Amino acid sequence: PRFVAEWSGRAAIVHVDCTLYASTMACLPPILPRCQQGTILIFDEYYGYPEFTQHEWRAWRELRHKYGIEAPCLVYDARRVAFQITDLGELAEASA
Repeated sequence: PRFVAEWSGRAAIVHVDCTLYASTMACLPPILPRCQQGTILIFDEYYGYPEFTQHEWRAWRELRHKYGIEAPCLVYDARRVAFQITDLGELAEASA
C-alpha cells in the first residue's frame, strides 16, 4: 500500500504472482487504477491446477466484471496467462 500511495506513475506491465484469491484481491484493486490502455497483466498461477477457478482466475474475472474492464488474452501456457487491457471501463471514468 505504501508504494502505491507514493508512486504517481502508470503501469505498463503488472506481474501478478499472488496464487491465492485473497492475495490477488488485496494486490490488484489498488494497482488497477494505475493501469492504462495497453497495460499487460501477467498471471503466474492462472489456471491448469486443481481448484484454479477459486484463486487468481476468479479474482481477475470478478474485477473485470466489477469495473467493466476489457482485456483479451495475449498468450498462455500450462499455468500462466497474459492479458492486455484495451478498456479500463469504470476505472478510466474515475481517473478522468
